[in-house]
Amino acid sequence: MARPRRHRPALTLVETMFSVLIMATVVVMAMQTFGSMVKSRAATNARCVATSLANQYMAEIVQNAYTDPVSPGSIGRESGETARSAFDDVDDYHNWTDSPPTQRDGTAIAGLTGWSRTATVEYLNPDTLAVAGTDTNLKRITVTVTDPRGVQTTVVSLRSGVGTYDQNPAATTNVVRWVGVELQLGSDSATRMVSGAAVPNIIPSGQ
Repeated sequence: MARPRRHRPALTLVETMFSVLIMATVVVMAMQTFGSMVKSRAATNARCVATSLANQYMAEIVQNAYTDPVSPGSIGRESGETARSAFDDVDDYHNWTDSPPTQRDGTAIAGLTGWSRTATVEYLNPDTLAVAGTDTNLKRITVTVTDPRGVQTTVVSLRSGVGTYDQNPAATTNVVRWVGVELQLGSDSATRMVSGAAVPNIIPSGQ
């Protein structure tokens, strides 16, 4: 006797389309998640670099004298001060842009194409901390670092004219006023971190 044929179950066209749609949705979501992770990591790295660059620049600035030791005057650079290596007081950095960032001697810091640093210096009223038009023995220094995406990171410091940095030693001597450091992981210059710190207690360079 002939047996009736059993029909094997199969995917219909509608089921196939739904399966493809679900897989496509999963892939898109996975790619979006991966992309967000990459962007988040890049943003975190950029913030770390920006903060270290701002702190390094600020440390370099504040270790200088409050006002020019030779010709005190208004905020700004004096005659002949056309390079950072010649700056000798904090307001010489006013409106100075460092792009791309360099060391004080002009040596470029590797891996920072598209980055920039700018400093502004203002007189402050010591009672209200409002901007003042004349010297009040207090200055506000603002360092702004801009990354290649246009994102800005700002560090602010106050500098007094009667602070530690303006106390002359009892005898003429060479001293350490600023310490800098560069760290890099392997040969990838993108991992380079640059930072520095001004030394509050003046240390003779022989120690």
